[in-house]
Amino acid sequence: MIGNGDRVVVVVRTPGIDAYRVGRADDRNYDVLTVHEGRIVAIHACRDRDEALRVAGLG
Repeated sequence: MIGNGDRVVVVVRTPGIDAYRVGRADDRNYDVLTVHEGRIVAIHACRDRDEALRVAGLG
C-alpha cells in the first residue's frame, strides 16, 4: 500500500485470466481507495501500477 493524503494505492494479488488480453495475466490488480474520516468513500480500479500512481497523485 502507498498513501497520499486521502488516497491509498492497494495492490491485490488475484491469479487468473486478464479480460483485456484474454489470456494468463500478471496476478496483480491495482485499486486506488479514497478514504474520508476512516471510511472508504470511493474505489478506482486501475489497469496497471502506473495508472494507479497517477490517479493517487503520485506519478
